[in-house]
Amino acid sequence: TPSEILRLLNLGVCELLQQKKNRTPSQDGMDIALCSIDYKNNNLQYAGAHNPLYILSDNNIQVIKADVHGIGGAGMIRELLDPLKKEFTNHIIPLKKGMSIYLFTDGYWDQFGGKDRKKFGRLKFNELILSNQGVGMQKQKDCFAAAHVEWKENTIQIDDILLIGVKL
Repeated sequence: TPSEILRLLNLGVCELLQQKKNRTPSQDGMDIALCSIDYKNNNLQYAGAHNPLYILSDNNIQVIKADVHGIGGAGMIRELLDPLKKEFTNHIIPLKKGMSIYLFTDGYWDQFGGKDRKKFGRLKFNELILSNQGVGMQKQKDCFAAAHVEWKENTIQIDDILLIGVKL
């Protein structure tokens, strides 16, 4: 399951980077959203480390929240949770014909731009998804790329950006 993959990935990163509960030379980690689609049982399974899953169906966006801890890393969570014992929630979502799913990094939301040099933000991101739901995925890709370029203008890109959209 996606949750088990994230648990094992976390163990591997913690081991490789020597991240123990009380002694950590590395604070490195990562955020991730992971899905598997099971057409036989007509469902989607999702687990996330900081990165949510967006589902677009019937003109509504459903946000499936990620767990609040990432893969590896340390930070404040180290005081509360042994990084080697992190567990991730496995969400099972029934598939509906015509639904779209979106997985993405926070780089799109966090990009500074516009006339006031503010972050793009989740609200604009949601509006962009909703306003493009009637077009195919290739056209959506073009719209998302154009909106990003227009938003950031001459502002430097501050983070990686990955957006995956799948229409079922």
